[in-house]
This record gives sequence, structure tokens and C-alpha cells, in this order.
Amino acid sequence: MSGFFALLLRLIGLALLLAGFAVLGYDLLAWRETGTFVATGLGQLWAALDPSDAEAYSDSLSPIALGLWSAPILAVLGLFLLWAFRRRRRRIYY
Repeated sequence: MSGFFALLLRLIGLALLLAGFAVLGYDLLAWRETGTFVATGLGQLWAALDPSDAEAYSDSLSPIALGLWSAPILAVLGLFLLWAFRRRRRRIYY
């Protein structure tokens, strides 16, 4: 695997992990303001980032998938990419 490709995927993993924490922070701040916890779903996050694209594909995608809480999904994907493309130490056996 190319070093540049692994670095790129680690950076994407870090960005996804930070995005997961940002969504969690947003949800916690909204919980503090309203008094009720409402998780930001993938569909809601997608609509906030690109409304026209979310409307076009919302009919073809599963409403269950669009309703999933986006914070743990982003964090787990980010952690997986960081783990899968980590730098591996070369073990020296004597």
C-alpha cells in the first residue's frame, strides 16, 4: 500500500472522527437548550450539508438508514480508518 494513500485515508478517518464528535457536541448543546435529547440522524445531517441532493435521493434510500444517529456512525468509521491504515512498527526478531 502506498504511503501517500495510507496517509490520505488516515486523514479522512481523522476528519470523520472529528465530525462525529462535532455532531455529538451539537446534539448535547441542543439537549441542554431544549431539555430533551434528539439525536441528529444521517438524513438530517445530509440535508443540512446538501439539501438538493438529499431531497433527490431520499426516496430511494431506506428511511431506517437515514434515521440512524450520525455521531457514532461517523466516529466508528473514522476509528476504523485510523486503525486499518495505521503505521505498523516493524518487529525485529533476534
